[in-house]
Amino acid sequence: MASGGEGRDDSVMARPRTPLKDLETYPHKYVRLQQLSVYADVPIRTIYHHISKGALRAVKIGGRLRIPIQTARAYVSFFVQPNH
Repeated sequence: MASGGEGRDDSVMARPRTPLKDLETYPHKYVRLQQLSVYADVPIRTIYHHISKGALRAVKIGGRLRIPIQTARAYVSFFVQPNH
């Protein structure tokens, strides 16, 4: 009996996470909430609050919330002053 990975299909691997260093050059269409939180230097609860109030648009992809990259760029330029 194999230990650890029982029930997991190792042939389907998730894409490696790309660090969010610059929103302008980020190569993907969506960012994770945690990425945006770290990049913008705001608590993740603030991100969720802005989503719930409609100030930040999020979409569900595979059951997980993601922020479209254009929305993330607008959010950062309007709501926060990043330390980057």
